[in-house]
Amino acid sequence: MSKMTIAIGAVIVAVVVVVAAVVYLAMPKNGTTGDSSPKATIAGTQISWKQMQDNYGERTVDGNTGVSLSDIVNGTGLSTPGTNNYKVEGLNSDGTIYTVVVNWSVMQSGILTQQTPTSGDNTTPYLMSYFPGLPSAYKVKYLVDIVPSTSLTPIVLNGMEFYMDYMPKRVGQKTLVYNDTYNATGFSLSDMVNYTSLASPEAHSYTIIASDGFMKNVTWANMMDGVVVPQDTKTVFLGLTKGYMVKNLVRIDVI
Repeated sequence: MSKMTIAIGAVIVAVVVVVAAVVYLAMPKNGTTGDSSPKATIAGTQISWKQMQDNYGERTVDGNTGVSLSDIVNGTGLSTPGTNNYKVEGLNSDGTIYTVVVNWSVMQSGILTQQTPTSGDNTTPYLMSYFPGLPSAYKVKYLVDIVPSTSLTPIVLNGMEFYMDYMPKRVGQKTLVYNDTYNATGFSLSDMVNYTSLASPEAHSYTIIASDGFMKNVTWANMMDGVVVPQDTKTVFLGLTKGYMVKNLVRIDVI
């Protein structure tokens, strides 16, 4: 073999090495060539929108097309998913995290969709959750994370679950001057009822139920003057005795 042949061969090898290096550096760091679709971390596993579509397909719910959330969770290998609640986390416009919490039954009916901004210069697609039958606040935009949890205890009211650390924005807080020595700041019980879209709430009475089964009946007027405070998850009602301070509230039945 001549020296010229060897030299040409060396040049070819060098070119191949350089091209391979350029291709490698241009590859997306998630290892999926050409996948620039939005991503989220589901039960500890990061997955892109394209991977969700490829792995689980799509279905349409109330005119919204997306990927089944329960299929995605099951695909992560999470053990006993039905025993968890799920914190669904998205980004507010200021970059802070917004969280709603749903149970496994809700997750089974929910989907994750891809959305594209329709105004402004930003046209980058993002992920959004959709849960049929729940208020618009559960459409979590710019979704980044879904975190399973076994430590959250809900307050169940008219078929909807409320969590003290993740109350909807439309459930306001207020302070009641209960007596000369005690003020109670908590979440409005009437706001919670209204958030469930109960028809004619004033036509109903309400049973406040603790985790140990202790219960008290109250009127709509009481609910409008009532709060549940984070400490001991306790109800406080203006004009009612301390016996109506139900600790460890877990359910409010509509009568």
